[in-house]
Amino acid sequence: MGLEDVCAGEIKSLLNPARCFELGRGRVFFRGPIEAIYELNIRARTLHKLFLLIHRGRFEDLEDIYVATRRLDFTEFVEADQSFAVRAERVGRHDFTSMDIAAQVGQGIIDSYRSSMGVRLKVNLDEPDVEFYAFVRDDEFLLGLNTTGPSLHKRGYRVFKHPA
Repeated sequence: MGLEDVCAGEIKSLLNPARCFELGRGRVFFRGPIEAIYELNIRARTLHKLFLLIHRGRFEDLEDIYVATRRLDFTEFVEADQSFAVRAERVGRHDFTSMDIAAQVGQGIIDSYRSSMGVRLKVNLDEPDVEFYAFVRDDEFLLGLNTTGPSLHKRGYRVFKHPA
């Protein structure tokens, strides 16, 4: 039993009944209503970050990642006056870096938003209003929206849950 199993158990107990669990390396996937994001961000003790999965697919090269991102609609995630950043992680053998992934995804978001809204989004790598997370493992590409902000393990210590 790994930490993923512990996290999945906590999600099941908080969101009873649990929906469509899939355990990945360092990740737990589930389906639920949007309210589940709020509930888990407030009450979960074992999770570090909670991402809303926007896209999941296969790719062959960086161009495929850009095209997949460009086809998505980001207007429901970012307002025209907000800034954004893309954080990327890569696992496996590739001829590109995580910085290359972040750049391609970021350009895809900018181009998608510009074609939908006629506005070029601002990028702020230090303190973005909205943070996207791109994860590449072998030939799989995941794109998510960070709903947590800083990691949940950095929350203040809570002795008990007060009923108020």
